[in-house]
Amino acid sequence: MSSDKPTPSVPPTDITRYETGKGSRVIETKHVETCDCGGDIVDETIATGRMVVGMWDAEHFDPDEYQLSEEWTETESRVRCTRCGAGWSY
Repeated sequence: MSSDKPTPSVPPTDITRYETGKGSRVIETKHVETCDCGGDIVDETIATGRMVVGMWDAEHFDPDEYQLSEEWTETESRVRCTRCGAGWSY
């Protein structure tokens, strides 16, 4: 849903999530440091397999001035050791 118009600078008034059918997958990995076990600690960005559509109310924003919907891939982040698996999600 690309447009040359900006989206409003406030969060969407309505959000819808739907499955893409692609499943969860790692889309970016960055090495952070070395774990005590000798493995690599990595920061990963994971696509959840869902898309998010955010919509703004046309009563509050002029559709001639703003793009009133936007779609993006939902992601999660986690830090983990590639050897021992220790880590956390955020």
